[in-house]
Amino acid sequence: METALHALSGVILIDPMDKRLAQFSGTLTQQVNFAHGLLGRLNKGGMIEVNRVRLSPGLWETSLFRTDLDGRALFKSINKQVDETRNDFERIPPDTNIQRAVEQFVRESAFFFQPAQGNIERSHESEKAF
Repeated sequence: METALHALSGVILIDPMDKRLAQFSGTLTQQVNFAHGLLGRLNKGGMIEVNRVRLSPGLWETSLFRTDLDGRALFKSINKQVDETRNDFERIPPDTNIQRAVEQFVRESAFFFQPAQGNIERSHESEKAF
């Protein structure tokens, strides 16, 4: 892993107040070999990006995680692409138990998985037309 870090070129931003990682972005400037390429390699040009946000003093969460890496591990090609964005973080009461957390999750998830009314009406109209 140390070899991969030496091959990265990029930016690291540290929050001076909390002394926490706020942003990291890096690109592999050269191919990285593991055990002289026998165990694997990461190809030049791969990138990783991480952004973190302070929710309150001392409490940080990852808001962006993005990777685009390819290479080889033993006899298998690897291609790892991840693009995750998170926002709208909410504090929950400290006395929240598992049951209450699941109920809240189900309640909030139901909102996102309900079909839009317009789509339902149009699908019924389409069925009547045939």
